[in-house]
Amino acid sequence: MLTYFPYANLSIKSESDVCVLCEEYAIGALDYVNDKENQKKINDTLHNTCGQLLSFKQQNHLQCVHIVDRIPQIRNHRSKSSADLEIYS
Repeated sequence: MLTYFPYANLSIKSESDVCVLCEEYAIGALDYVNDKENQKKINDTLHNTCGQLLSFKQQNHLQCVHIVDRIPQIRNHRSKSSADLEIYS
């Protein structure tokens, strides 16, 4: 995972360095989440977690799975909204 954050050891000397570091981390996080293999791993882990929550009733389990299944739609909606915001910046 560190390969996604090449500036993790950057020494911060000013506020602008903080912005650069924050931007690099944000880009790295987006790259990580947008990677198809990572998306599958995240989705599989969340589905597995929903299935292992023994205290959940069947209905709650189904709601958990439904939420996990909607993550790609939510991510796509947010990225479109972000693109719209960039147009007006």
